[in-house]
Amino acid sequence: MTRNPDTGTAAANDEERSPVPRIEPAADLYRSGQALRESEERYRILADTLPVQIWTARPDGSLDYVSPPSVAYFGIPESRLLGEGWQGVLHPTDLTAAGQRWKHSLETGEPYEIEFRLLRGKDQRYRWHTARARALRGPDGSIIKWIGSNSDIDDQKRAMEVRDAALAQAKAERERLMQVFMKAPAVMALYRGPDHVVSMVNPMWEMFVGRRNAIGKRIRDLFPEVESQEVFEILDRVRSSGEAFSASELRVLFDRKSDGVLEETWWNVVFQPLADANSPVADILMHAVEVTREVLLRRELELERGS
Repeated sequence: MTRNPDTGTAAANDEERSPVPRIEPAADLYRSGQALRESEERYRILADTLPVQIWTARPDGSLDYVSPPSVAYFGIPESRLLGEGWQGVLHPTDLTAAGQRWKHSLETGEPYEIEFRLLRGKDQRYRWHTARARALRGPDGSIIKWIGSNSDIDDQKRAMEVRDAALAQAKAERERLMQVFMKAPAVMALYRGPDHVVSMVNPMWEMFVGRRNAIGKRIRDLFPEVESQEVFEILDRVRSSGEAFSASELRVLFDRKSDGVLEETWWNVVFQPLADANSPVADILMHAVEVTREVLLRRELELERGS
């Protein structure tokens, strides 16, 4: 700012009135270019050392870089993987789905993710991989490159297949046991936990025992009249000891018809402890066959012989 000698007023300098655009010094441009090259070099070093397969592709989807670990994995020259050459190591069955998904990502810019099988060079075995890629965009939003990776998941995949097969087998076994449980010509029930809560009964249980809507109720609440007959104590011992209990012609007085009249009955019974992943005795399986009629007939015969 300068002062006019005639008027005594301040006048703006030319530099203040018309600022001159700053020209980027050559040193700054050099440093920017060097920083970019160093960044690219760090990326290459990272890609070359990661255990996963790293690759990049042009906007049209053709590969322009494959990391050395990838080349070593497939056991073929890099040149055979670039461009569209990567399709040569893809399982023929997976080629169509992979190509369609890749085409969709190229057209929409959406992330690419798929599972397919790739041919490992050292043993010529196809192994499952998860492939992922994301688009790298320029300042105007257009795609300038794709950066992708392949992760070998074959071991996990096969472990999951083994697990699924085991689960399917276990499910089939449970269904078979359920059919046996429900159709068995005996009174059967499952009692869960220390309170012996009824978790499952078969139709014979409802027919012979006469209690309806028993699921979720404690056996003690369903049969309070049995409290002093040692049945519940037997269940407690089976749970605490983990040892099965069996008895022939076990005498039980209970109100079968819920009319307040105790009926004398006899049963051949087994209480079998069942374990699960969380407890050595999670449930007690009851298997019982009523032999009341047989016991009464035998007693009548014994009386007739005695007379």
